[in-house]
Amino acid sequence: MSVRFARLSAAGWSEARTIASGGDLFANWADFPSLIEEADGDLVAHWLRKNGEGAYAYDVEIARSRDGGVTWDPLGTPHDDGTPTEHGFVSLIPEGAETRAFWLDGRKTHSRDAEGHEGAMTLRTALIGERPGPGTLLDERVCDCCQTSAQATPRGPVVVYRDRTKEEIRDIAAIRKTGSGWSDPSIVHDDGWEVAGCPVNGPALAARGNEMVAVWHTVEGGRARVLASFSKDGGATFGETIETDGDEPPGRVDAVMPARGEAIVSWMARSGEGAVIRLRRVGAGGDLGAPLDLAETEPGRSSGFPRLALAGRVLFVAWTQPLEPSRVRTMILSTDAVPSLESAPAGALEARGWDRETGSLAPDFTGAALDGREISFSDFRGEAVLVNFWATWCAPCREEIPVLAAIDGARHDDSLRVVGVSLDSPESRDRVLEVVEEAKIPYMILLDAEGQAAGRFGVTVLPASFLFDRRGLLVWKRAGLIRKNDAELEAAIEEALRR
Repeated sequence: MSVRFARLSAAGWSEARTIASGGDLFANWADFPSLIEEADGDLVAHWLRKNGEGAYAYDVEIARSRDGGVTWDPLGTPHDDGTPTEHGFVSLIPEGAETRAFWLDGRKTHSRDAEGHEGAMTLRTALIGERPGPGTLLDERVCDCCQTSAQATPRGPVVVYRDRTKEEIRDIAAIRKTGSGWSDPSIVHDDGWEVAGCPVNGPALAARGNEMVAVWHTVEGGRARVLASFSKDGGATFGETIETDGDEPPGRVDAVMPARGEAIVSWMARSGEGAVIRLRRVGAGGDLGAPLDLAETEPGRSSGFPRLALAGRVLFVAWTQPLEPSRVRTMILSTDAVPSLESAPAGALEARGWDRETGSLAPDFTGAALDGREISFSDFRGEAVLVNFWATWCAPCREEIPVLAAIDGARHDDSLRVVGVSLDSPESRDRVLEVVEEAKIPYMILLDAEGQAAGRFGVTVLPASFLFDRRGLLVWKRAGLIRKNDAELEAAIEEALRR
């Protein structure tokens, strides 16, 4: 088992590099490694390693790389208790020239009180210099297995986490560092969610200057929701809650702030019997943009926790694709692809799982491009996409190629992408290449030799075409030939680009 990372550059993703490896690494669907860049460009990473026979006996380990990730210097653990208990759910943030770590620390769970009750999970922090500094106890009783989230602000670091009272109220709390030290825990919002068990659903915190947004999942009152709340004073106080999804979402939230007064929130939303990875723009005043669904996924543990990152106006999304073996998928899109705050009028179309009818979310599939790359349909989310199923042996398919090429050329700058999906057999790949060259096909061709995509789309006639908007919702479909100047398709394209 190994902990690995890859770096994105103008040339694409680098080869994955190994940070740590070993048979004693601890892997958990909800407690995962992280990596940040310090002010001087050094990289700091954390991961988990078993420290005892217990199922959840593991330590946090930290390392630094001064050469861009080629080599890694182990720094040790931020905790010094040496107990065979749980240590994890780490958040790393820069603090000056160093790194600050927050983590859940189970050292007190190793003992019992006079009444035989197991000790509580705690929240602790330490500054990581050349080696981890002394740890500080921030909260002596917190939820056992919900992620922490932290941000650096001009006023100091802030961490949010799921608190736990003796009455088993598990609401979101915040702690910040001030000029006089660490503040007492303060509740972001009094949900009053009482649950005698761990939700495994931690909060997310994003910041821009001293403006912040906290996002979390709650089932207070028996109804699952995703809520957000903004702070204008570096986490000292938070405003009213904003419901981003009240339709029983599984949660697993994250957030970034592309501008002051607004956030882009991600979470796992319900879609029929499955789930989708959903984005939504949220305003500090309570305004909401239309939701943008990126990819279908599974609500179970194997799909993990989708993550967001922001660089300027570019949004990066990463998630686990629960296949055999599982894969890490990424998507890169402009923040402009996430619908604006004015885009959610009353009665706005909400996504639903794929049922082959207008308004349903496109099924994800992975096909092989002609250059050997594996491309997933979800990679195109944020653009309108015309998917055309065809085959070299299909005469009407070849007849409509010039029409599709003209659409691709005329509309490419409008963020419309044409994607051809070939159903030719594996041994016919050379014939596909010949037709692409002869017909001068300018748009991407994917190979679906096993018919996986055709089966999911319900294709029974060739050619078959499906038009999806930027959210991945079906706008139009046709079984049969597309002809030049097709008025129905042109109207559908205009509608897809408006959404």
